[in-house]
Amino acid sequence: MDTKENMTCEQLQDTVADGWARLDAATRARCEEHAKTCRPCAEEIDLAKDDDAFFEEGGKGETTRPEVKAKVLARIAAEKQSRPFRVELFLLVLALAAVGVGGIFFGRAFTRSEPPPSVQDPRSGSDIDLGGAEPTTPIERFARALSLHRKGQDAEARKWATQVTEDPKATDEIKAEARKLLAELK
Repeated sequence: MDTKENMTCEQLQDTVADGWARLDAATRARCEEHAKTCRPCAEEIDLAKDDDAFFEEGGKGETTRPEVKAKVLARIAAEKQSRPFRVELFLLVLALAAVGVGGIFFGRAFTRSEPPPSVQDPRSGSDIDLGGAEPTTPIERFARALSLHRKGQDAEARKWATQVTEDPKATDEIKAEARKLLAELK
């Protein structure tokens, strides 16, 4: 390296990465010159020196000087405070997305205007057993109206067929069928 050239922080970090003891006197001088005006790089040099001492002793014991250890811990704490809660934010966004996607699929199941697969076409002539439950969808109401008409209960059938024609969720096709039934009932 050219000794007249100013050293950048990145160059210093690359230079001391393999240890301070391995550097020649001119390179050490350039690093120390840069470190006079750059506190993070001065800390890098201290860490490199501590690493050298650690490996000289065969990796035994704690060789970090207390002041360096305090600096490192303070730097870690500062980085934690300055960094937004990325993991927490990511998990929150992920949870909200899961709830949103689940809500879309769950909501579609309840807003479907076609009958569920277990409900037969009410015009087939067979009665649909709703298990004693009140009809809630247009197709169920129409099925109830047809069933009542077949049993001769036309007044009650008219009530259910009228509800189908007035239901904004009913398809045009089922409304037309309900109107046809109402015409028969009059």
